[in-house]
Amino acid sequence: MQWNHPNMPWDSTEVCVADFSDDGYSMVDGTTKVVAGENNSVMSPDWSCDGHMMYISDKTDWWNLYQVTGNEHVNLTPVLKEVGNPHWTFAYYTVDIDRSGSGKAAVCIAGVLNILDIQTKVLTPLNTGFDGHRLVQYHNGVIFCVASGPKQFPCVIKVEEQSGKVQILKESRTVPVNHSYFSIPTEIRWPTTEGKISYGFFYPPQNKDYTGPSGGKPPLLVKAHGGPTGQTFNTLNLNIQYFTSRGFAVLDVNYRGSTGYGKQYRHTLRTKWGIYDLDDCCAGAQHLAKEGKVDGNRLCIDGGSAGGYTTLACLAFKDVFKAGCSHYGIGDLEMLARDTHKFESRYLDTMIGPYSGEHIKTYKERSPINYIDQFSCPIAFFQGDEDQIVLPNQAESMFKAVKDKGLLAAYVLFKGEQHGFRKAENIQMALDGEFLFFSKVFGFKAADNDVKLDIVNM
Repeated sequence: MQWNHPNMPWDSTEVCVADFSDDGYSMVDGTTKVVAGENNSVMSPDWSCDGHMMYISDKTDWWNLYQVTGNEHVNLTPVLKEVGNPHWTFAYYTVDIDRSGSGKAAVCIAGVLNILDIQTKVLTPLNTGFDGHRLVQYHNGVIFCVASGPKQFPCVIKVEEQSGKVQILKESRTVPVNHSYFSIPTEIRWPTTEGKISYGFFYPPQNKDYTGPSGGKPPLLVKAHGGPTGQTFNTLNLNIQYFTSRGFAVLDVNYRGSTGYGKQYRHTLRTKWGIYDLDDCCAGAQHLAKEGKVDGNRLCIDGGSAGGYTTLACLAFKDVFKAGCSHYGIGDLEMLARDTHKFESRYLDTMIGPYSGEHIKTYKERSPINYIDQFSCPIAFFQGDEDQIVLPNQAESMFKAVKDKGLLAAYVLFKGEQHGFRKAENIQMALDGEFLFFSKVFGFKAADNDVKLDIVNM
């Protein structure tokens, strides 16, 4: 499998077949392209037991599983759901063929684990008690995979096909928390700009020991995922539960451009990053306020990296949120385009446009760092001092702009941290600090929070 810049593996890729020399160190002349084409994202090539190539492709708008028989490419899972995922990393298996020769494969479709009869194309879903499944391995009637759900952290499970027995082999983590404290999300949709629809998971406040004030509505925290070609799931996330157990509602947004909703939805963000993601986050918050589920005067937003960019851009270019929090958020798109690693070096060609000519103006216009005078609400910044993707001076200049306006502002620079925090004490500080910051903005006491955060203009 290969692709050429400016494509990413979820844009246009090719799968080739070649014979190796007897010693295995070189290819014999005659390499053949089996699958190729513009806007055809192909991934996970494999061979069935009878020697037919199988692969995942989004040629029909959805990442489905195909088999090559002669010159015919047969869609084995012709459903309007995703089998594939964006390949930010290798070995993200959602399909595995039973090597025992049963003629079947284990296939994850929109997270649901299925057994596929390759000959008849009949899919049989397996009820494991989990919502999401990935990294699947299948042999002789037994499936191993990583599974997760709204009440379960990712764990390795064993599934016996015939009996349906499910055994948890290893949990990624265990936390002695009563499930009654967990907020269970509902996937919702809402109207957004240009007559389109956006999606996300809504988490209402939940704490078995407390209820909100009678007649009151909770504040809302909108979360923008990174990528931006990515997706948020309903997997148990303690960062979200931290807020919902303390009285916040949370909207985890899968804005236009996210994966999981077909190629057309994913491609909608092409050249529109910094526009549609902002529109969808704002429209989602306003939709919930209009529905009476949250307090429209207490809307806030956070995000990290690319999600931090969406956060900062919403705060610079929109007037919807009353506060925000950036975790190593991208403020300068030009710097990102000029200096990043090879894999993403041409990513923004698709998301914004090639960094040349008239497109440079667009990079400047969509960079929050160039519009710091438009910040008009309290913002907290959490940043690593060794971050080479988002240099600390970006957060520092934006913090100063908010501070100089007399608005509440906070800036925390973590020593030894890069693009994403890794030390437990810093992760905890960023979480506690964000909640404390919002408590000062919205005028309530942050319970069980003794974090020391320097908030200016108090």
